[in-house]
Parts: sequence; structure tokens; C-alpha cells
Amino acid sequence: MNQKIFALLLVALVFLFGCNQPAVNNAVDDLSDEGTGLAGGESPEVEAPEASGGEGGTVAGAKPTYEPFTQEKYDAAKAAGKTIFLEFYANWCPICRDQKPEIESAFNELADSRIAGFQVNYNDSETDDNERNLARKFGISYQHTHVIIDSSENVLKKELTFWGKEKILEALSAAAS
Repeated sequence: MNQKIFALLLVALVFLFGCNQPAVNNAVDDLSDEGTGLAGGESPEVEAPEASGGEGGTVAGAKPTYEPFTQEKYDAAKAAGKTIFLEFYANWCPICRDQKPEIESAFNELADSRIAGFQVNYNDSETDDNERNLARKFGISYQHTHVIIDSSENVLKKELTFWGKEKILEALSAAAS
């Protein structure tokens, strides 16, 4: 009897925490290249820095952005005094993929130019050294962790839960005020 309970608990734990291991599925990797991170095909703000060659062009815009992490854009957001939303994302994680549209939708509704958001690759095939260092700096031990920081990198909020659009809007509005 105890072995059956142990087996059921083990299966439940594997189910709950199973997305912490990379899936061997090329279709999952294909999902990570879905675009710029903005919903509805809106990409001019994301593409502006590359097109113009200017540093931090998306950070200085009138609308907050949610885009793939680069060290340069992150540093520019800090230098501009932004409140920064970090989503630690793994391209193989189903929870991360479910969370992405909620984040994009929230950022499409935000009008506060004092906010910047970044999708930070975490423990996947696209993670670079800057992203690993950022995860270490904020003590990230699991994907789909949300961190909101100020421009001095003080943590204002950090949670490992699924945030819907309304929760994201509420948390960012409170942090930026």
C-alpha cells in the first residue's frame, strides 16, 4: 500500500515539475521563433533600434515594450530609469508558452513609458551567458518566474506563478507608481 502511495506521489511530482526538463521535440523549438514578442503583428518599436542603429531606441519610446532580452537594451532601460519586467522563459516549457500571450496582451494595453519588459531565455537552447548571469543575480531557479525590478535592480516583486493579463497590469502599475 505504501508503495502505491509513493508511486502516485512520484507521478504527481513528475507531472507538476516535469516541464523543468528540456523536451526532445523540434516543434517546441520552432515555437520560440514566433516573432518579436508583440501580439497582433505590431513590431515597429521592436525593430526600430536595429533599423536606426541607435542604442535603446525601444526603451525611449512612448509605449512600453516587451521584447527578447539583450544586455544592451536591458542596460539602456536601467539607464533610462525604467521599471523592468523580466519573464524567465524556456522555449520547451508549456507553461511559459501559455504565459507568453498574456504578457504580450498586457504590454499591448500598457501606456506607461516608464516600463520595459524582457523575455529572458532560461535553461534552454537559446540561453546566453548574459541571461545566465541575470538569472543568477536574481536567484532564479525555475522558468516562468516573473521579476519586477527598479532601475537600480532592486526587486519589487518576484513570483513563480502563472500571471494572467490583469495580474501583470496590476503588478506593473503598482511597481511603476
